[in-house]
Amino acid sequence: MRPALMRSLRALCLAAAVFCVLRTAVAAGGREFAASYQFANITEENNVVHLTITLNLRNNAPVSVRNGSVVLLSSEANPNLLGSFALLKTVPSSHLVTMSQTFTVPKSEYELWEQGRDPSLRFVVEDPNGALRTLEIDLHRIRTGVAATK
Repeated sequence: MRPALMRSLRALCLAAAVFCVLRTAVAAGGREFAASYQFANITEENNVVHLTITLNLRNNAPVSVRNGSVVLLSSEANPNLLGSFALLKTVPSSHLVTMSQTFTVPKSEYELWEQGRDPSLRFVVEDPNGALRTLEIDLHRIRTGVAATK
């Protein structure tokens, strides 16, 4: 091959490699899921609160996700499972899925949410090797009757 052509191919390969590394770094820094949520049907009973959480979940990952579920965990250092939404068979890349689920949570947990802490919602999915992956969700609360959202 001609030396000029070889230099051009090397430069092209180097540029492609740099682009791939930068793209991976940007993707790794972002969340794969984002969601807005709101509470409804809130009732207190002794030391628990019954409520419905409606979640608008967006898959920001570059691929569709299959057989995953959103779980609600307690805010403790060693969290407990408080419940989960129904299994999602497929969440296509760049798509929005809306779901609702009724939960019963400790009153102390609900009070943290009312003070501004987001509920601990995670997306759980099995990776290709069969291991469970727990992914964070970038959350934003929708407050009905209030112009601003958190």
